[in-house]
Amino acid sequence: MTQQESNDLQIYVRHIRWFVNFLAEPSLVGDEIDTICSNLEGKIEHALIEDPSVDKLALDVEVSWNRTADINLEQMTWLGVVRIQTDLGHARIDVKDIQNVSIRLSKVLMKNFGDLNQQGRIMFDIDSPLYVVLSSDKTNPQIQEWDAPIIRQHKKALAPYLNLYSGQWPDYSEELYNRRIENTLSNRTSELHFYGRNSAFLYLEGDSYEKYWNYVEDVMDPPLVRARGVIFVMLKLQELIQRFLDELPDLRMQDICIIEEKQSELEKTNRSLMQLIAGIRREDMINMRAHARALNDHLINLFRIEEVLTHVSNALKYVHESVELIYEEKNRAVQERQERLFLYLSIILGASVVTEAINILIEPIRGSFGFYWIQYTMAFSIIAIFGFILYRIFRK
Repeated sequence: MTQQESNDLQIYVRHIRWFVNFLAEPSLVGDEIDTICSNLEGKIEHALIEDPSVDKLALDVEVSWNRTADINLEQMTWLGVVRIQTDLGHARIDVKDIQNVSIRLSKVLMKNFGDLNQQGRIMFDIDSPLYVVLSSDKTNPQIQEWDAPIIRQHKKALAPYLNLYSGQWPDYSEELYNRRIENTLSNRTSELHFYGRNSAFLYLEGDSYEKYWNYVEDVMDPPLVRARGVIFVMLKLQELIQRFLDELPDLRMQDICIIEEKQSELEKTNRSLMQLIAGIRREDMINMRAHARALNDHLINLFRIEEVLTHVSNALKYVHESVELIYEEKNRAVQERQERLFLYLSIILGASVVTEAINILIEPIRGSFGFYWIQYTMAFSIIAIFGFILYRIFRK
């Protein structure tokens, strides 16, 4: 088959699904998030209709949400994911149209999510691209078996669907196309499972699509959502750490209890993150499905979960060291104040002894002019010396 012939493969997209993580207060979970999702459906459909390049797809959008994990990040204690899905019904869509939909959708959601974030009770991930999952159950010509030679043969037709947010230049090198078709995670030659950092492509042939779609939602979606959730929480934790470090110069002047409280909040969020990662690792150890374990391992490597752990650990170590320095500074300050107070008390005691001695010495001439002159001269001298010493002490 010629290269031109290999590019003639047509892929018919069945579903497009977008995923975005969020954090929420526990009081929002339930009806209020249902209302948010319901409102988003109308806003999304209205915005897509306004875009001529997108409206031709006549998208019917469904928005739903799911809980991912418990988390502790300031007032937020609940990590979830919003899923936006549209059924294209085997439409033959140019990848650029799907890109336009995703870009337009991102703008709509970022505006609405940004407004919701400002209210402070819910926090959507507006920093990462929407994760897009394209799924198909039909190609033309029909491919009976997706073995390695067939995948390589159609790599230029497949590549745009495998990296949706990447460029689609016609003169890409063979090496780039080969990298894009690496690591299909399916154990079956009738299916394709490609997962990238910002998009995924799934192909389930014919009846298998309907028969095994629950497997996709119940087994394949959760590890993806968890891995993306780790990145989201890590980014929020990094923001909290940076804010803490920025505030640290001002916090130095405050009570150490305030610093300890803020540091404790960081540690609490970090423990939640560790529990989320532990859940991913536990799933990898106990899951009996080889395919599910392979997907989990792939996502751990894809999103560099181990590097996330190291990065957060180093950041918190720096926070701990910075707080320890403040402890030392405050302890030194307390010690210096104690030393000054001891010297102050010593001066007062010494002054009282000297005054008493002078009073004893001048007692025989009490009532004379010399008595009062000596008494007041010594009193003023002691006050002057005492004031000078105090000035020298507290000036340091």
